Amino acid sequence: MDSKSWGRVFREIREMKNLSLAKVAGDYENSPNFITSKQQVSRFELGESDITLTKIYELVENMGLSFEEYLYHVRNYELPSGRALFEELGRLQELGNFSEIENVYQKLQMRFIESQNRIDYWNALEYKSFLAQKKL
Repeated sequence: MDSKSWGRVFREIREMKNLSLAKVAGDYENSPNFITSKQQVSRFELGESDITLTKIYELVENMGLSFEEYLYHVRNYELPSGRALFEELGRLQELGNFSEIENVYQKLQMRFIESQNRIDYWNALEYKSFLAQKKL
């Protein structure tokens, strides 16, 4: 996952929640919880600069989201590969999130159709086999 997707996801969530840059950053007059400038948050959202993990954590909390929820959204924008793909399947199994397993399966299937890469095919089958076992 590239650093630009972190900012892009942050912006989408912020806009969806109808929050201003200043509100999330705590960059307004008499703010009790200043984190960083609204300009810095804007540059982060646009992928023009990075921001520390500590600040991301605080900014995400200012949006009323846990850091884990934010990471979940970041990871959905980019399919994991290799070992991370199977770790993600295990995580989704533990959560009982079958709809997301189905979603990842569909994305893997599309990735195989586009790439014709056997690894993509086998990865899609791994997710599909879990879904088939669940239905038994």
